[in-house]
Amino acid sequence: PSAVNVNLATGVGVDGEGGTDTLLINLTVEDTNPARAKRLTNSVARAFIRAVPRLQSGSALRISLVEPALTPTAPIRPQTRLNVALGLLLGLMLGVGLACLREFLDRSVKTPEELEAAVNAPVVGTIPPFKAAKQPIPVAEQPRTAAAEAFRKLRTNFAFLGVDRDSLSCVITSPSAADGKSTVAANLAIALAQAGQRVAVVDADLRRPSLHRLFGLQQRVGTTTVLLDQAGVHDALQHPGPGLPAILTSGQAPPNPSELLGSRHMEDLLAELRAAYEVVLIDCAPLLPVTDPMVVSRFTDGILLITRAGTTTRDQAQAAQAACAKAGAMIFGTVLNATTVT
Repeated sequence: PSAVNVNLATGVGVDGEGGTDTLLINLTVEDTNPARAKRLTNSVARAFIRAVPRLQSGSALRISLVEPALTPTAPIRPQTRLNVALGLLLGLMLGVGLACLREFLDRSVKTPEELEAAVNAPVVGTIPPFKAAKQPIPVAEQPRTAAAEAFRKLRTNFAFLGVDRDSLSCVITSPSAADGKSTVAANLAIALAQAGQRVAVVDADLRRPSLHRLFGLQQRVGTTTVLLDQAGVHDALQHPGPGLPAILTSGQAPPNPSELLGSRHMEDLLAELRAAYEVVLIDCAPLLPVTDPMVVSRFTDGILLITRAGTTTRDQAQAAQAACAKAGAMIFGTVLNATTVT
């Protein structure tokens, strides 16, 4: 809307010479139409001047129009520049406040230092983000990428875990689902095999198996087949190709995964693999929802815990460490997956 002003002067005689005390009245009218605002202002002023003589009593009151209303050249509202500046300032303050609040409430693990402090175990690898859905095994398919190099660094650090051991068996698990444990297990196994080691990978995630999909193998015969004495372990192993590890897929989904994995047959299976391979990696289900990794860890040397940056919380990492300690399982180290911090 636009606004116009008109000034009225009133005076009251105070002595015989006609001197007056003068009062200025400023009349303001706002309207969305500038010309209409001007007409309304002048009309109200003239009506006021005509009405005063009929209302006064006693001393003579003189009223006159000092300055008529003019057509306004600019609106008084909205004040675009001021509103934009205030909006930017308020938006900035709100954004900073929300960012600080989010940072304060966010308990996810983002750096290797935070992960090491939460689990009280060394971080043996950091894996950068990569398109795991399209290229799940970059070590074999994209060996020159940053992800492939990160897995080779993980291989180097992992090799120190097997010092003074003829063979090394390790459970690979994570606090929760979708942390990338199976992808890490597959790529680590390939990296170890490319270094000339004899490697076998066992898919012991009997709830949501994925190694058969990562390597493009059949799933019908695998871990459960061996555990049920329906096939020998070496007969069930699959060999995807030269320079790749031997793979024991999950087999048919059983109704009692924990009982099967904690049985004497599982112990015999791993012992037979350790006699033939230098490194045996066991991909297990996440350890917080189920007990599968804990029961398998009794037959292995330790656990490699996979976490995901920005997803795994410090509480989950600490709960995983506490669960391992309660079961007497040793955490060899941790891997921070999908992190931009190296």
